[in-house]
Amino acid sequence: MEQLNRSVTSNQSRQPEVQSVIGRGRLPVMQEDPIDDRRGEPQLETINVDQLNLNNFLMQASVAFERGDLDAAYDLYSRGLQLLQKTNLDRTGEKAISLQTNMAVVLFYKNDYTRAASILQETLRQLRQQGRSMPEEVYSSLTIRSLANLCVVSIVNQRYEEAFQCNNEAIEVLREAREPRRKALLQELLYIYFRFTTFESISGPYAEVDERKYPKNVLGWYYTTMGINKELIGDVDNAIRYHSKAMEIWRGVNEAYLVVLALMHLYTLHRSVNNLTQAQEVGTVLNRIMDSEEFKNLSPELLFKDSDKRLSLAKELTNALQQVESSIAITAPQRSQLVADDLPNDFWKQALRLRLLNALKATKQLATGPRGSNQRERENLEMAARQIEETLKAMDMEQNELVLEKLRNSEYAKEASNIVRGNINRLRKFIVGLVYSHAWSRLRQVHIRHQKTLALESRKEDPNSFFGRAYTLATGGDYIIKVNLTSNSRGKKFLQLNRADGVLRWASSEDSIHSSKSRMYILNEVKGILYGKHTSTFKKDYNKKLEPWLCISLELHNRSLDLYFKEEQINPWYYVLSSEIKRQNPRAFAPSFGKFLWRKLQFLLFQFYLGPQIKTKKGKLSFAKAVVAYKFASANDY
Repeated sequence: MEQLNRSVTSNQSRQPEVQSVIGRGRLPVMQEDPIDDRRGEPQLETINVDQLNLNNFLMQASVAFERGDLDAAYDLYSRGLQLLQKTNLDRTGEKAISLQTNMAVVLFYKNDYTRAASILQETLRQLRQQGRSMPEEVYSSLTIRSLANLCVVSIVNQRYEEAFQCNNEAIEVLREAREPRRKALLQELLYIYFRFTTFESISGPYAEVDERKYPKNVLGWYYTTMGINKELIGDVDNAIRYHSKAMEIWRGVNEAYLVVLALMHLYTLHRSVNNLTQAQEVGTVLNRIMDSEEFKNLSPELLFKDSDKRLSLAKELTNALQQVESSIAITAPQRSQLVADDLPNDFWKQALRLRLLNALKATKQLATGPRGSNQRERENLEMAARQIEETLKAMDMEQNELVLEKLRNSEYAKEASNIVRGNINRLRKFIVGLVYSHAWSRLRQVHIRHQKTLALESRKEDPNSFFGRAYTLATGGDYIIKVNLTSNSRGKKFLQLNRADGVLRWASSEDSIHSSKSRMYILNEVKGILYGKHTSTFKKDYNKKLEPWLCISLELHNRSLDLYFKEEQINPWYYVLSSEIKRQNPRAFAPSFGKFLWRKLQFLLFQFYLGPQIKTKKGKLSFAKAVVAYKFASANDY
């Protein structure tokens, strides 16, 4: 919580080595055609000089901010904003709003909180006025960033009601977004406050860094920031450890104000957990420093004015965001349907690198070709090449997940991915069409069956259809005759399907279906469903009189569940059982409902019209011959 932390701790903050909250600007946008199948090379038709100048301003501003030259960073962002206002590079206004937010961030680090608040309020006014003309994801992202930064600035300016209102508005924008965009917005909001993207990452274990790699002031701000992060989420022990480490570093670089602030946090934390001895020791050190010459004319009331109120508000905002994170159902982003699922996770980065390398190659070719004879155009081309090279380096070095996510979702990266995906798809179609051309008709049949299945699934929800009534019957339960294997007996049992759990239960009565007396079968363990008298249970002499077209058996691991239905029960129960067994266990033997009806017709045809006495020389009639025989038999009846 770099900004919010600093608003809680001190107004006399120094510039830490951190990235801009809003990011580093956009990738250089080259006017590049997609890869043409005939040429195989990207073509660079035009060079937009204004776009190159804007990219140059953004890149220089980012470098200036990172090295702590805030005046230069603000000036470069201002020049970029003036360029946008003079040209047509920003038709929706999103680039100008993003630049203004960057300028407000720079002013915040310059301790010019009044001007920072003024700029952020203006960006919000512009967003409310023209933001709906932007793409929804751009509008929501810019709104979240403006509101979160204004919340931080308002805390520093002691405008606590305004800070609370800004945070609530940001949460509303977040709640209105769709998944998976909602997750990205929440991560952006947490990153502005905490420099982390989830509370899980904030609550990680205490971790020191390699102090040889970083300047002392950077290390001091790291430990101070982590201490307040832990303080806000209630991890007092680690908060004390981080603040103690920060105090040692600030003492080593003679930052008396920051030593005092670290001691104040330690004093408050020790008192909050009743470590009164430690609190007294810290208080003694704090009083000794406050009595020194450096703080002689500065009263504690002025130095720590409203610090408790600020910390209390920060904790309140933190609790609100923790509740939001726990209430949001995060769903995995859908994969692209353009290409198979075997692409690596960093596919977008490789595609973007390929596009940038192609653009770099084309730019250098133009600079050394006929167009390079014009000095001004050659300089623009060389500047474009340098920008692409810098972008490639920055992309390789970037480790922040939030920045990488923004880069992955940029239009330039999406176009690069789609170009490569298109080429991969064309290559795969060529290979598949050449080697497996006979499979396309089968794939089409699979697709048709899939569409029919989807249509059937939708009809299950209709309570007035046969399918809906079948599921209502099975899930509500019904009395079915269960045929026993070990004894010559049959009995009515109450059968009920739990579709959500994928479980079939039976008991002696409906009242005991959910008691310990009931038996349960897990459908994904069922090997298959058999229609007719196929099991040893049904083939017993005792069950000889049972009609085969009313018999169903479920094949289990080491036995079968044999059921005998009434005429009005057989159709709905077979449909439901076969559908659910196949859904739970795709490898199970479960003939479709259509095959069941054909088999039932065959049973009825032999049972009632032709009789088992009709034989051929080779044995029983086939189904086709039985249909022909039935036709002649019914004609003779008339």
